[in-house]
Amino acid sequence: MAERSAQDLAERHAGTRRLAVDGIVALNVVVFVAWQVGARVPEVGAFMERHFLVSLTSVEQGRIWTLLTSAFSHAAAWHLIINMFVLKSFAPPIARAWGLSQFLTFYVCAGVSASVAHVLFSWFGWPDIPALGASGAIAGLLLAYAFLYPRRLVYLFAIVPLPAWAMAIAFVGFDLWGLIGQYRERQLGWDDGVLIGHGAHLGGALFGVLWSLVDRSRFDELLSQEQEALDAADEQLMERARQIQKDRMNQRMQQLRKRGDPPAGRQAHDWLPRHGEDDET
Repeated sequence: MAERSAQDLAERHAGTRRLAVDGIVALNVVVFVAWQVGARVPEVGAFMERHFLVSLTSVEQGRIWTLLTSAFSHAAAWHLIINMFVLKSFAPPIARAWGLSQFLTFYVCAGVSASVAHVLFSWFGWPDIPALGASGAIAGLLLAYAFLYPRRLVYLFAIVPLPAWAMAIAFVGFDLWGLIGQYRERQLGWDDGVLIGHGAHLGGALFGVLWSLVDRSRFDELLSQEQEALDAADEQLMERARQIQKDRMNQRMQQLRKRGDPPAGRQAHDWLPRHGEDDET
């Protein structure tokens, strides 16, 4: 009964975590639909631009909430699909390791950190372009995943297998290169038309690293618990195997006794009656 109750509780927690991840996806889809409506209804479009895009200008004008709302905002279908695919791939194991409350706190803070980074880079001279998307929060998830499971294989572009730590390095390297390139282009007055929020990605990634370092003791504890559980399971399996072997040996001995055959390894005179002694009497 106790084992069943524990199993039911674990299943409820797992269902709650899945619901939380699906809830994040649903919220992003709702905001995406609002953007599509805004493309046809000017009033809705103006509302979305004012409240779901983050920039240095929006923050200076007092719309601080855009630091959060922009992290759940996608206007292009391809942007939404890629981000939600990555979220669904990496969020569940992190939520399982941390628990629901810590996972949600991390995700929201990573999204806000990405937006803050975007604003700060604009303040330091990068283009003040309104930004949106969950990419920064997901960048934090990717780095946290690499800290939690550094040797697990992930597939870059869903094709190239890499350990998680290598994927994290490649991701950060790509955004660093892109950020430097954007600054050079601005200095030279160029515009290649590619609007990627490298600064926001790096802000989310940095938050993921800092959170993971601060919470490293928690990771070590989880790994220790997993190892202890594995050791206990191995010991149970070994004990079960020994018991099965012992039961089989006892069963074999009983069969030999019923047939009157001497067990292997014993002398016949220890098993058969001593007829010589009976003759003497």
